[in-house]
Amino acid sequence: MFYKIKQVIKLFLPPVIILYLRFLKKQAIDVNKYKLFKLRFSFVPIPGDGYLPCHVRGYEKYHRKLIKELICFNNFIIFFNIVKDTITGGMMSIDRLAYNSVKIAESFGFKVIQSGLPFSYACIKNKYYDWNVPLVDFNFIVEYLKPTKLLLNIPESFCFDFINGLTSDIYQWLSEIPDLKINILNQNDMLMPSQFNIEKLRTLSNGKISITAAHEGYYTEERARNYACPMYKLTPFLPDFYRSSFSEKHNLIVFSPDSQPALGNISAKIKLELPDYKIVIINNMHFENYKKIISEAKYVISFGEGWDGYFIEAYLSNSIGITVKNPIFFPADFKDIPTVYNSWSQLYARIIEDIKKWSSDALLYHKVHDEAESAIREYINYEKSEKDCIEFYKKVL
Repeated sequence: MFYKIKQVIKLFLPPVIILYLRFLKKQAIDVNKYKLFKLRFSFVPIPGDGYLPCHVRGYEKYHRKLIKELICFNNFIIFFNIVKDTITGGMMSIDRLAYNSVKIAESFGFKVIQSGLPFSYACIKNKYYDWNVPLVDFNFIVEYLKPTKLLLNIPESFCFDFINGLTSDIYQWLSEIPDLKINILNQNDMLMPSQFNIEKLRTLSNGKISITAAHEGYYTEERARNYACPMYKLTPFLPDFYRSSFSEKHNLIVFSPDSQPALGNISAKIKLELPDYKIVIINNMHFENYKKIISEAKYVISFGEGWDGYFIEAYLSNSIGITVKNPIFFPADFKDIPTVYNSWSQLYARIIEDIKKWSSDALLYHKVHDEAESAIREYINYEKSEKDCIEFYKKVL
């Protein structure tokens, strides 16, 4: 009976409303599937890459609850993160940096908050990744908190969005903070904002601006001079991974989802000459599932930055990471190891022979793995990450 009533109602609804309701229903199912917030009806269209506060049921109540726990504090460190419907290495790196900053910041008398960009988007749970530090809508922060000291950590690729998202209320709020500092989280030097936008941030913070580099490759005095900003090193914190033995691994090769011209030829060559191996491209996958897959795989090939999660995290899973050495991201003095090639043409020429050789002998596989992990841990480990974090706050707060 109810079904028939719905069919009759549909006859009198404009086609555009029917299409919108179908779209809203699809989004609501998707959100509930991943245990996110439930959506509520709104005539405002849902962005293709996220949600707006008006789409989320109980949004105001949830964020007022988060704010209530922060009102008693005066000094804050805010990490801005991505609130679009995606998952990236930079996004997870910022979340882990915020999480590992909590205790350190407390020793300096600061409270750590994570917030989202763009400002207009809803800060909700991510269906691909479980936040270690919940995101608080920045508009609520502006409305309810009155900091004495504030350090804003803004991802390099979101500096433009931050500047252009400043409403008169946000600008007024920032201008009234006695001690405001801004730090640009440079996790990818190729995405750094223009000097024009850096100067805008410098003006906003009354000259109290800094840059933190995640990679050795662009942590240089020359870069600091070019940006006219003090620069500090913030080595990323690594999460825990599932470690499996060689005998537990499958004939599986994981590809990063990056767009690399050589990917097609390498993929075709592997399929032709290693027919017993399956290729999986990481895409739209929850981080926990990704961790399980790379622990089951024998090899992970990074087609992106090279010195990135796909390469490094393979070794934390007792797998072998393969990539091409990119001087922008790799430490300049990183020693030569057989799983890092000098060019994509060299990788293409040698990949089949090397995989066959490493896979034929468990002892050789472990030797190659251990040598590479040892080399990697010279540059990235918890002790180094913690030390960098403490030194940064000592100099900036």
